[in-house]
Amino acid sequence: MRTVVNFGFSIVEASVMLGIVGCVLPSRYSKLLKYILFLIAVTVGAIGINIICGNVYVRSFVLLTIFSVFCHILYSGPFHVKVFYLLFAQYICVVSEMILSNIIMFLPGHVINTLLNNAAVGAGISILIKALVIIAGGIFVYYINRLHPKLPIRYWIVLDVILLIIIESLQAFMIVEAGLHEMKSDYLSYMIVIAYIIFLLGIFVIYFLGKICWVYEKQTEYEMAQLRGTELEKIISYQKQATTEMKKVRHDIKKHLTNILYMMEINQTDEVKDYVSNLTDVIDTVKQDNISGNYIIDAILNNHLALCKSKNITLNLSVDEISNLDINAVDVSAILDNL
Repeated sequence: MRTVVNFGFSIVEASVMLGIVGCVLPSRYSKLLKYILFLIAVTVGAIGINIICGNVYVRSFVLLTIFSVFCHILYSGPFHVKVFYLLFAQYICVVSEMILSNIIMFLPGHVINTLLNNAAVGAGISILIKALVIIAGGIFVYYINRLHPKLPIRYWIVLDVILLIIIESLQAFMIVEAGLHEMKSDYLSYMIVIAYIIFLLGIFVIYFLGKICWVYEKQTEYEMAQLRGTELEKIISYQKQATTEMKKVRHDIKKHLTNILYMMEINQTDEVKDYVSNLTDVIDTVKQDNISGNYIIDAILNNHLALCKSKNITLNLSVDEISNLDINAVDVSAILDNL
Protein backbone atom coordinates (compact mmCIF):
# COMPACT_ATOMS: atom_id res chain seq x y z
CA MET A 1 0.00 0.00 0.00
CA ARG A 2 2.79 2.42 0.92
CA THR A 3 4.47 1.69 -2.43
CA VAL A 4 1.30 2.65 -4.32
CA VAL A 5 0.94 5.86 -2.28
CA ASN A 6 4.59 6.79 -2.88
CA PHE A 7 4.18 6.19 -6.59
CA GLY A 8 1.10 8.43 -6.58
CA PHE A 9 3.08 11.24 -4.97
CA SER A 10 5.87 10.66 -7.48
CA ILE A 11 3.29 11.13 -10.23
CA VAL A 12 2.35 14.47 -8.68
CA GLU A 13 6.00 15.55 -8.45
CA ALA A 14 6.71 14.55 -12.05
CA SER A 15 3.55 16.34 -13.21
CA VAL A 16 4.57 19.52 -11.43
CA MET A 17 8.08 19.45 -12.89
CA LEU A 18 6.88 18.94 -16.46
CA GLY A 19 3.85 21.17 -15.92
CA ILE A 20 5.95 24.15 -14.86
CA VAL A 21 7.92 23.97 -18.10
CA GLY A 22 4.73 23.45 -20.10
CA CYS A 23 3.13 26.55 -18.57
CA VAL A 24 5.94 28.86 -19.71
CA LEU A 25 6.99 27.26 -23.02
CA PRO A 26 4.80 26.41 -26.06
CA SER A 27 4.07 22.77 -26.93
CA ARG A 28 5.40 21.18 -30.12
CA TYR A 29 2.27 19.07 -30.68
CA SER A 30 -1.52 19.24 -30.92
CA LYS A 31 -3.69 18.74 -27.85
CA LEU A 32 -4.30 14.96 -28.04
CA LEU A 33 -0.71 14.00 -28.87
CA LYS A 34 0.56 16.52 -26.32
CA TYR A 35 -1.45 14.92 -23.51
CA ILE A 36 -0.45 11.39 -24.51
CA LEU A 37 3.24 12.26 -24.53
CA PHE A 38 2.83 14.18 -21.26
CA LEU A 39 1.29 11.13 -19.55
CA ILE A 40 4.10 8.91 -20.84
CA ALA A 41 6.72 11.38 -19.62
CA VAL A 42 5.06 11.68 -16.19
CA THR A 43 4.85 7.88 -15.79
CA VAL A 44 8.48 7.34 -16.76
CA GLY A 45 9.55 10.23 -14.54
CA ALA A 46 7.60 8.89 -11.57
CA ILE A 47 9.21 5.47 -12.01
CA GLY A 48 12.61 7.17 -12.10
CA ILE A 49 11.83 9.11 -8.91
CA ASN A 50 10.85 5.91 -7.08
CA ILE A 51 13.91 3.97 -8.29
CA ILE A 52 16.49 6.60 -7.28
CA CYS A 53 14.72 8.09 -4.26
CA GLY A 54 17.24 6.49 -1.89
CA ASN A 55 20.31 7.92 -3.59
CA VAL A 56 20.05 11.68 -3.19
CA TYR A 57 23.52 12.38 -4.57
CA VAL A 58 22.64 11.26 -8.10
CA ARG A 59 18.93 12.07 -7.85
CA SER A 60 19.19 15.58 -9.28
CA PHE A 61 21.37 14.55 -12.21
CA VAL A 62 19.26 11.53 -13.15
CA LEU A 63 15.94 13.36 -12.84
CA LEU A 64 17.33 16.32 -14.76
CA THR A 65 18.45 14.00 -17.56
CA ILE A 66 15.12 12.16 -17.76
CA PHE A 67 12.92 15.24 -17.66
CA SER A 68 15.22 17.26 -19.95
CA VAL A 69 14.79 14.66 -22.69
CA PHE A 70 11.01 14.68 -22.34
CA CYS A 71 10.85 18.48 -22.14
CA HIS A 72 12.90 18.77 -25.30
CA ILE A 73 10.47 16.41 -27.03
CA LEU A 74 7.32 18.05 -25.67
CA TYR A 75 8.11 21.77 -25.71
CA SER A 76 9.67 24.34 -28.00
CA GLY A 77 12.44 26.67 -26.93
CA PRO A 78 16.19 26.61 -26.21
CA PHE A 79 17.42 23.56 -24.30
CA HIS A 80 19.31 25.58 -21.67
CA VAL A 81 16.11 27.49 -20.83
CA LYS A 82 14.20 24.23 -20.31
CA VAL A 83 16.98 22.99 -18.03
CA PHE A 84 16.68 26.14 -15.90
CA TYR A 85 12.91 25.72 -15.46
CA LEU A 86 13.37 22.04 -14.59
CA LEU A 87 16.08 22.85 -12.06
CA PHE A 88 13.90 25.42 -10.40
CA ALA A 89 11.05 22.90 -10.25
CA GLN A 90 13.48 20.50 -8.52
CA TYR A 91 14.55 23.31 -6.22
CA ILE A 92 10.91 23.87 -5.20
CA CYS A 93 10.46 20.15 -4.44
CA VAL A 94 13.66 19.93 -2.38
CA VAL A 95 12.92 23.10 -0.41
CA SER A 96 9.37 22.01 0.44
CA GLU A 97 10.67 18.68 1.75
CA MET A 98 13.42 20.43 3.72
CA ILE A 99 11.02 22.88 5.40
CA LEU A 100 8.60 20.17 6.52
CA SER A 101 11.39 17.84 7.66
CA ASN A 102 12.87 20.65 9.76
CA ILE A 103 9.48 21.31 11.34
CA ILE A 104 9.10 17.62 12.18
CA MET A 105 12.60 17.51 13.72
CA PHE A 106 11.56 19.95 16.45
CA LEU A 107 8.45 18.00 17.41
CA PRO A 108 8.49 15.81 20.57
CA GLY A 109 9.85 12.27 20.10
CA HIS A 110 6.53 10.49 20.62
CA VAL A 111 4.88 12.71 18.00
CA ILE A 112 7.63 11.89 15.49
CA ASN A 113 7.19 8.15 16.15
CA THR A 114 3.45 8.51 15.57
CA LEU A 115 4.06 10.29 12.28
CA LEU A 116 6.49 7.64 11.10
CA ASN A 117 4.33 4.66 12.10
CA ASN A 118 0.93 6.00 11.01
CA ALA A 119 0.45 5.59 7.26
CA ALA A 120 -2.47 8.02 7.15
CA VAL A 121 -0.50 10.76 8.90
CA GLY A 122 2.51 10.11 6.67
CA ALA A 123 0.29 10.41 3.60
CA GLY A 124 -1.12 13.65 4.96
CA ILE A 125 2.39 15.08 5.34
CA SER A 126 3.24 14.02 1.80
CA ILE A 127 0.07 15.70 0.53
CA LEU A 128 1.06 18.88 2.38
CA ILE A 129 4.52 18.78 0.78
CA LYS A 130 3.05 18.34 -2.72
CA ALA A 131 0.54 21.12 -2.05
CA LEU A 132 3.42 23.44 -1.19
CA VAL A 133 5.18 22.36 -4.38
CA ILE A 134 2.09 23.10 -6.49
CA ILE A 135 1.55 26.52 -4.89
CA ALA A 136 5.22 27.50 -5.25
CA GLY A 137 5.22 26.21 -8.83
CA GLY A 138 2.16 28.33 -9.65
CA ILE A 139 3.83 31.43 -8.21
CA PHE A 140 6.98 30.73 -10.25
CA VAL A 141 4.96 30.26 -13.47
CA TYR A 142 3.09 33.53 -12.86
CA TYR A 143 6.38 35.36 -12.28
CA ILE A 144 8.07 33.94 -15.41
CA ASN A 145 5.05 34.61 -17.62
CA ARG A 146 5.08 38.24 -16.51
CA LEU A 147 8.86 38.52 -16.87
CA HIS A 148 9.19 36.95 -20.35
CA PRO A 149 12.96 36.42 -19.88
CA LYS A 150 15.08 36.81 -23.03
CA LEU A 151 18.77 36.43 -22.25
CA PRO A 152 21.93 35.30 -24.05
CA ILE A 153 22.87 31.64 -23.56
CA ARG A 154 25.82 32.45 -21.26
CA TYR A 155 23.50 33.89 -18.60
CA TRP A 156 21.21 30.85 -18.68
CA ILE A 157 24.14 28.44 -18.33
CA VAL A 158 25.49 30.32 -15.30
CA LEU A 159 22.04 30.28 -13.68
CA ASP A 160 21.68 26.55 -14.45
CA VAL A 161 24.99 25.74 -12.75
CA ILE A 162 24.17 27.89 -9.70
CA LEU A 163 20.77 26.25 -9.25
CA LEU A 164 22.23 22.75 -9.60
CA ILE A 165 24.86 23.51 -6.92
CA ILE A 166 22.16 24.90 -4.62
CA ILE A 167 19.98 21.78 -5.07
CA GLU A 168 22.86 19.39 -4.39
CA SER A 169 23.92 21.41 -1.35
CA LEU A 170 20.41 21.41 0.12
CA GLN A 171 20.08 17.64 -0.32
CA ALA A 172 23.47 17.09 1.31
CA PHE A 173 22.49 19.32 4.25
CA MET A 174 19.22 17.40 4.67
CA ILE A 175 21.19 14.15 5.10
CA VAL A 176 23.59 15.77 7.55
CA GLU A 177 20.69 17.29 9.51
CA ALA A 178 18.98 13.89 9.79
CA GLY A 179 22.22 12.38 11.17
CA LEU A 180 22.74 15.19 13.66
CA HIS A 181 19.12 14.92 14.77
CA GLU A 182 19.57 11.22 15.57
CA MET A 183 22.71 12.02 17.55
CA LYS A 184 20.95 14.97 19.23
CA SER A 185 23.93 17.12 18.33
CA ASP A 186 24.15 20.79 19.27
CA TYR A 187 25.36 21.55 15.75
CA LEU A 188 21.93 20.78 14.25
CA SER A 189 20.73 24.37 14.65
CA TYR A 190 23.80 25.72 12.86
CA MET A 191 23.33 23.33 9.97
CA ILE A 192 19.68 24.33 9.63
CA VAL A 193 20.65 28.02 9.54
CA ILE A 194 23.24 27.35 6.82
CA ALA A 195 20.69 25.30 4.85
CA TYR A 196 18.22 28.18 4.93
CA ILE A 197 20.91 30.60 3.79
CA ILE A 198 21.45 28.33 0.79
CA PHE A 199 17.66 28.23 0.30
CA LEU A 200 17.61 32.04 0.18
CA LEU A 201 20.33 31.93 -2.46
CA GLY A 202 17.87 30.08 -4.69
CA ILE A 203 15.32 32.86 -4.19
CA PHE A 204 18.07 35.36 -5.01
CA VAL A 205 18.71 33.51 -8.31
CA ILE A 206 15.12 34.22 -9.39
CA TYR A 207 15.41 37.83 -8.24
CA PHE A 208 18.72 38.07 -10.06
CA LEU A 209 17.07 36.65 -13.20
CA GLY A 210 14.55 39.49 -13.13
CA LYS A 211 17.27 42.09 -12.68
CA ILE A 212 19.40 40.63 -15.49
CA CYS A 213 16.36 40.66 -17.79
CA TRP A 214 15.70 44.31 -16.92
CA VAL A 215 19.32 45.36 -17.52
CA TYR A 216 19.54 43.35 -20.74
CA GLU A 217 16.27 44.86 -21.98
CA LYS A 218 17.53 48.39 -21.28
CA GLN A 219 20.86 47.59 -22.96
CA THR A 220 19.02 46.29 -26.01
CA GLU A 221 16.85 49.42 -26.11
CA TYR A 222 19.98 51.58 -25.89
CA GLU A 223 21.66 49.70 -28.73
CA MET A 224 18.51 50.00 -30.84
CA ALA A 225 18.39 53.73 -30.12
CA GLN A 226 22.01 54.06 -31.23
CA LEU A 227 21.25 52.10 -34.40
CA ARG A 228 18.21 54.26 -35.12
CA GLY A 229 20.30 57.38 -34.55
CA THR A 230 22.93 56.15 -37.01
CA GLU A 231 20.32 55.33 -39.63
CA LEU A 232 18.63 58.69 -39.09
CA GLU A 233 21.95 60.42 -39.69
CA LYS A 234 22.29 58.49 -42.96
CA ILE A 235 18.82 59.59 -44.08
CA ILE A 236 19.62 63.22 -43.28
CA SER A 237 22.95 62.86 -45.10
CA TYR A 238 21.19 61.52 -48.23
CA GLN A 239 18.71 64.40 -48.18
CA LYS A 240 21.41 67.03 -47.59
CA GLN A 241 23.54 65.65 -50.42
CA ALA A 242 20.61 65.71 -52.87
CA THR A 243 19.62 69.22 -51.76
CA THR A 244 23.20 70.51 -52.07
CA GLU A 245 23.58 69.13 -55.59
CA MET A 246 20.26 70.63 -56.68
CA LYS A 247 21.19 74.00 -55.18
CA LYS A 248 24.39 73.96 -57.23
CA VAL A 249 22.42 73.38 -60.40
CA ARG A 250 19.89 76.11 -59.55
CA HIS A 251 22.70 78.48 -58.64
CA ASP A 252 24.37 77.95 -62.02
CA ILE A 253 21.19 77.90 -64.12
CA LYS A 254 21.31 81.66 -64.85
CA LYS A 255 24.88 81.33 -66.06
CA HIS A 256 23.94 78.36 -68.25
CA LEU A 257 21.01 80.26 -69.79
CA THR A 258 23.28 83.24 -70.50
CA ASN A 259 25.79 80.98 -72.26
CA ILE A 260 23.07 79.33 -74.33
CA LEU A 261 21.62 82.71 -75.32
CA TYR A 262 25.05 84.00 -76.37
CA MET A 263 25.79 80.90 -78.49
CA MET A 264 22.42 81.23 -80.21
CA GLU A 265 23.09 84.89 -81.02
CA ILE A 266 26.29 83.94 -82.82
CA ASN A 267 24.54 81.01 -84.55
CA GLN A 268 26.50 78.23 -82.85
CA THR A 269 23.57 75.82 -83.04
CA ASP A 270 25.56 72.60 -82.76
CA GLU A 271 27.42 73.88 -79.73
CA VAL A 272 24.10 74.80 -78.11
CA LYS A 273 22.82 71.25 -78.61
CA ASP A 274 25.94 69.76 -77.05
CA TYR A 275 25.77 72.25 -74.18
CA VAL A 276 22.11 71.50 -73.46
CA SER A 277 22.77 67.75 -73.68
CA ASN A 278 25.60 67.97 -71.14
CA LEU A 279 23.49 70.16 -68.88
CA THR A 280 20.64 67.64 -69.06
CA ASP A 281 23.01 64.85 -68.01
CA VAL A 282 24.11 66.88 -65.00
CA ILE A 283 20.50 67.54 -63.96
CA ASP A 284 19.61 63.85 -64.41
CA THR A 285 22.49 62.96 -62.11
CA VAL A 286 21.35 65.12 -59.22
CA LYS A 287 17.57 65.07 -59.53
CA GLN A 288 15.53 62.86 -57.23
CA ASP A 289 13.51 60.29 -59.16
CA ASN A 290 10.18 59.10 -57.83
CA ILE A 291 11.04 55.40 -57.80
CA SER A 292 8.76 53.86 -55.19
CA GLY A 293 6.58 56.68 -53.89
CA ASN A 294 8.22 56.40 -50.47
CA TYR A 295 10.50 59.37 -49.83
CA ILE A 296 12.95 57.45 -47.62
CA ILE A 297 13.35 54.57 -50.05
CA ASP A 298 13.63 57.02 -52.96
CA ALA A 299 16.32 59.03 -51.15
CA ILE A 300 18.41 55.91 -50.48
CA LEU A 301 17.99 54.46 -53.98
CA ASN A 302 18.71 57.81 -55.65
CA ASN A 303 21.90 58.09 -53.62
CA HIS A 304 23.04 54.66 -54.81
CA LEU A 305 22.02 55.47 -58.40
CA ALA A 306 24.09 58.65 -58.33
CA LEU A 307 27.06 56.77 -56.91
CA CYS A 308 26.83 54.12 -59.64
CA LYS A 309 26.52 56.75 -62.38
CA SER A 310 29.61 58.57 -61.11
CA LYS A 311 31.56 55.30 -61.46
CA ASN A 312 29.99 54.28 -64.79
CA ILE A 313 28.18 51.33 -63.22
CA THR A 314 24.83 50.30 -64.67
CA LEU A 315 22.21 49.80 -61.97
CA ASN A 316 18.75 48.55 -62.98
CA LEU A 317 15.98 48.85 -60.41
CA SER A 318 12.56 47.22 -60.33
CA VAL A 319 10.55 48.64 -57.42
CA ASP A 320 6.84 48.34 -56.67
CA GLU A 321 4.68 51.28 -55.63
CA ILE A 322 4.99 51.32 -51.82
CA SER A 323 4.04 54.86 -50.86
CA ASN A 324 1.94 53.66 -47.90
CA LEU A 325 4.56 51.37 -46.36
CA ASP A 326 3.71 50.95 -42.67
CA ILE A 327 7.31 50.74 -41.42
CA ASN A 328 9.30 53.27 -39.45
CA ALA A 329 11.57 55.36 -41.72
CA VAL A 330 14.65 54.54 -39.64
CA ASP A 331 13.89 50.81 -39.87
CA VAL A 332 13.50 51.10 -43.66
CA SER A 333 16.91 52.75 -43.88
CA ALA A 334 18.48 50.03 -41.70
CA ILE A 335 17.00 47.28 -43.87
CA LEU A 336 18.09 48.76 -47.20
CA ASP A 337 21.56 49.78 -46.02
CA ASN A 338 22.27 46.25 -44.76
CA LEU A 339 21.22 44.35 -47.88
